[in-house]
Amino acid sequence: MNSLRIIDACTEEHFAAMSRIHARGWHAAYPGHVPDDYLRDVITEDHWIPFFREDYATGRCRGLLLCDGDTPVCCCTYGPVRLGPSPRQSEGLVIHGEAYRGWGEIISFYTDPACTGRGYGSVLMEEALRRLRADDYLNCYVFVLRENEGARRFYARHGFAWDGTEEHIPFPHDMTCVDLRYTGCHAVRQTGIEARPRYPSFLIRRNCFAGKQDGGHAGAPAAAEHGLAHDAVHADPGPL
Repeated sequence: MNSLRIIDACTEEHFAAMSRIHARGWHAAYPGHVPDDYLRDVITEDHWIPFFREDYATGRCRGLLLCDGDTPVCCCTYGPVRLGPSPRQSEGLVIHGEAYRGWGEIISFYTDPACTGRGYGSVLMEEALRRLRADDYLNCYVFVLRENEGARRFYARHGFAWDGTEEHIPFPHDMTCVDLRYTGCHAVRQTGIEARPRYPSFLIRRNCFAGKQDGGHAGAPAAAEHGLAHDAVHADPGPL
């Protein structure tokens, strides 16, 4: 637990590790919610590698990978909200929500199912929200599978709440997932007193580097070491 590192995903090795965690998260969370043959044939451990590669090359969103020692245990992607057609996630999916333009989004968030319950998710969520604040996003949201009660509790602990809107995600064989939009204001406002975030704080030791480090984005910390405060359940934001 004393060797946690948060890495800006920027290499094929990083993309492959994140893709494996995503696939394992899907296979743990979605049986019964998406077709079995879709999970078997599409959701492979290398499925997301080209998407992460493209996102890094274009800067569309950023990926973070949490490692405990040399073991990748949790990952996420974050950036501006997605709006409009989103065929990468599902053929026919259109993400609605013009009112959310200008918000940030936790686009994906997965802990390796073999590593849940150890606080990894909370460490990475804190860092992702810190990054969104640094990018001047005053609000953000995350989509979560309606039936995933554990993930919904996790996001609630970090200041998110369902705002009453949802997206219907079409899959083959006329199956549909319902994702709930959980919104949260995570800005640290200057009020004349010490500003406090709406999610639990951690004792954190960070190494921050100016400019690009290890292929990361300019101005972003290349790595961070964290002290864990409490455990978190497995969190995933649904199939988006």
